[in-house]
Amino acid sequence: MVWWLSPDVKNFLSLWIKNSTSKKGFKVCDEAPPYFEMLVKKYKEDVPTPHFTEKAKKAEIPEKEGLTFHYTDMCPFNADYVDIMIDVAHKHDIMTEKIKVESLKQAKDLPSPFGIFSVFFNGKFITHKVMAEKKFDKLLKTVID
Repeated sequence: MVWWLSPDVKNFLSLWIKNSTSKKGFKVCDEAPPYFEMLVKKYKEDVPTPHFTEKAKKAEIPEKEGLTFHYTDMCPFNADYVDIMIDVAHKHDIMTEKIKVESLKQAKDLPSPFGIFSVFFNGKFITHKVMAEKKFDKLLKTVID
């Protein structure tokens, strides 16, 4: 069984999951920047240990300008929030690209371990969180300054 976490100090649920899973025998088996951890509990020791791809561990898109959004329909609101976040970016005159992840092959080839939703600015990972207008505007102001 595999869990992966994106711990956020302010997120009680992430801390609770990590603490409760470690008590049940889960161990960190891999990490990817800036804060992702993969946990595993092996029922058979002879099975391969899961890991993030090397591409996901780099958390970057080389030579990329502007904002890049990777999203899936796993959350039915992702596409709507991508559009909201793109509108915010355009207010700052930032180029955008949105990429809908529609296959397992695409998900495995992402530059982030979080295949459901991720945002990159000038090729650098900035968040895996879907955000409303004001929150994303605040984040953008920190990365463009």
